[in-house]
Parts: sequence; C-alpha cells; structure tokens
Amino acid sequence: MGQTERTARLGTASVSRLLFKLSVPAMGGMLIQSTYNIVDSIFVGHYSHLGLAAVGLCFPIQILMMVITAGVGVGTSSLLSRTLGAQKNDLANNIALHSFIFFIFFSVATFFVGCYGSHFLLSFFVKDEQLLAMAVDYLRIILMGSIFLQFPMVLSDILRAEGNTFIPMLAMFIGAFINIALDPFLIFGWWIFPAMGVKGAALATVFSRIVNSSFAFFILFFGKNQIKLNLRYFSFNWKIYLDIFKVGIPIALIQLFAGVTFAGANRILGGYGAGALAVMNLYFKLHSLIMMPLHGLGRGLMPIVGYNFGHKKPERIVQAMKSSFILGTAICVLGFIVMRFFSVPILRLFGLEGEVLNIGETALIACSYGMPFTAVVMLGGMAFQALGNGFPSMFSSLIRQVLVLLPAMWFLSNKFGLEALWYAMPLGAIVSFCLMLFLLWTVFPKKLKAIA
Repeated sequence: MGQTERTARLGTASVSRLLFKLSVPAMGGMLIQSTYNIVDSIFVGHYSHLGLAAVGLCFPIQILMMVITAGVGVGTSSLLSRTLGAQKNDLANNIALHSFIFFIFFSVATFFVGCYGSHFLLSFFVKDEQLLAMAVDYLRIILMGSIFLQFPMVLSDILRAEGNTFIPMLAMFIGAFINIALDPFLIFGWWIFPAMGVKGAALATVFSRIVNSSFAFFILFFGKNQIKLNLRYFSFNWKIYLDIFKVGIPIALIQLFAGVTFAGANRILGGYGAGALAVMNLYFKLHSLIMMPLHGLGRGLMPIVGYNFGHKKPERIVQAMKSSFILGTAICVLGFIVMRFFSVPILRLFGLEGEVLNIGETALIACSYGMPFTAVVMLGGMAFQALGNGFPSMFSSLIRQVLVLLPAMWFLSNKFGLEALWYAMPLGAIVSFCLMLFLLWTVFPKKLKAIA
C-alpha cells in the first residue's frame, strides 16, 4: 500500500505551513473539548456549588482512568508516525489494530470498576454524605460508559499519526455540541426530562461520546485513510506493545502524577470547605481551556517530528519546534492576561458569589503567573514523545507535580493559609520550565545527531 498525499506531505511540505495546517484543526478540536468542559461546569455550578465540588472530587479518578488511554493513545500515535515515515505501511495498520484490541479489554475492566468500586474510591476523599452521594452518582455513570469516552481519543490519535487532524476536530465538535445541548435538559429537568443534577451531566457526557465514537469509528473503517482497521493486517506481536509502552508508560505516569496532584490538592483544600474545592475544580477547567489549544499545537507538531525522524530529516524537526515554541508562548501569554485581569467576570459565569468568589479571584490571579512558562514544557515534552522517548517529559512532570507542587501547597497552606497556597502553581511551572530547557539543550541534540 502506497502512502497517501496527506501522509507524504509530512516530509515535503513547508514546515511552517504544515504546522499551521495540522495544528489549527487540532487546536480547534481541543478548544471545543475544553469549551464543553467549561460549559458543563457552568451548568453544574448554577445547579449547585455542591454539585461542582462533587464533580471536582471525581476528577482525580477520571484522570487515573484516562492515564492508560492517554499513554497508549500517544504511544500508538508516536509509533505510527515513525513507522509511516519509514514507509512500513502494513506494519502501521497492524500497530493500529493492536491498540484498538487493547482498548476493548481495558474498557471492560473500567466498566466493572464503575459498577462496584465508585463509592469505595471516593470515600477516601470526603466524609460528607451528601457530597459523597452526588460524587458517586456522577462517577459511576462516567466509568460505566468509559468505552465511549476512551474510543474517540484512541481513534483520533490513530488518525493524527497520518497527518489527519480535521476529522478528530469534527468528531470533537459533534460530541461537544450534543453534550452542551443535552446538559440543561438533563441537569435542570427541561421539557419532558426529570431534573437529575450531576447524574444528568454524566449521562449527557456519555451519550455525546457514543455519537462521537460512532462517527470516528465509521471514518477509520470506511474513510480514505492511510491506516485501516482491517483484520487481514493483524498479526499478534508483543514487540508492538513494548514499543507503544516505551512512549506510553511515561505519558501514563504523567497523567498519574496529575491525578495524584489533584487528589492531594483536594485533600489539602478539603479543610477549607466545599467553596475551596469548587474553586480548585474551576481553576483546572479554566487552565485546560488555555492548555487545549497548546495541546492541539503539540498534536500538530508530533506527526511532523515523528515522520521526519523516521525519514531522517532532523532540520525539519528543529524548524517545526522553533515555530511551535513561538506560537505556543504567545497562546500562554494571552492566557495569563485573561486569568490575571478578567478573573471576577469569569468566575461569575459559574454562579460564584460572596466568599467563594473572593477565594476564586485570589486563586486565579496567583495561578496566572505560571502560564507564560508552560508552552516550552508541554511542547518540548511532546517533541520527545514523537521521537519515541517519553521519559524527559515524565521526569519534568514528576519534579513539578509531585516533588514541588504538592509539598509547596502543603507548606504554604500550613504556614500562611489558603491565600498563599495558590502560589505553589507558578512555582511548579517555573521549576519545570528550567528543567525542560536543560533537557532540550543536552538530550535532544543527541537524538537528532543519531539520524543526521
């Protein structure tokens, strides 16, 4: 099977234009996804700030659920782009099938965890029975529908590996539109529907992802793609999983660190009441709104880096990274301006008033100072992943989230109180920025020299 024009352009087209063409759809898709998360939180926040806190309590467990999804998805995408760059197309199809089969078994396991383990998992974080009951209702539905939450991600990673970022964006748009449209009907009980609160938010999410999955599934099986999920290409090989996990395990650990950090932050903030927990949940949603376009830029960068690594063109890799760093830093500076100077209007969108609004304003202003340092950390890590080395980004994440952020939150909370606690966020960002610069200066050139 020959390469499609879309795949071949990764090694021939102008790098700046190619990065733009690949990143804009990916950024749009990520922005749509993050906007859905924000709108979902707005609806839940207007239902009750207790509901917002309940959803926030579930977030660490959702991160843990997505640990494997993100790790295997990015590992698959990295391996596929390098394999396509080496023009081993039948092997690329076999890799995609291995990833798909893995997620079928993983989704079955997650379903049973949702059925029987939701109360047990959440009881570690909260003792308030009303808050616990709301959180259990939400988490059980999310985990039981996990197959439909995971498949759009892995299918999109497969499509991005061949340079197709438009279809994943379109799939995300369809899912987000349905989710936002369903939210008020299921949360507040509009029209013929009963008011279900946070259960309604979870059901809207799962149903929208069913539609999302169906669309992506159809495109991958029947569309004009370089990669086809056709069983005639399947030949089981443990080495494929080892190559996927070589990149995927560090990515999974990064997600795991994020889950541990959020769980630890919930534990620390729990002593300040549901208002502080709600603000933490909102901060992460707003942070993701800014990070999603950056993540989309990285998703455009990865197939360029991976393909040209396999095609032995290091100069195109360097050019793509420089362009992405400039654009990514501009996105982060814009995020800093929005969070620093428009915190109160943003928080009022979520129905926050009084003391909770004051907590939120302090939090957003303090956390905003870390934004300008984020682009190099995220994009540098994704470039390493595309080369098949996920450990630099894992190491950077470990230092920032586990060894700096959580201890700093605990120390600042105990020494100076809630207002000072939020400054742990920019501290962690600055430390990880310095570390990533060191890795890009010392480790990355060695990877490029090997293929020069």
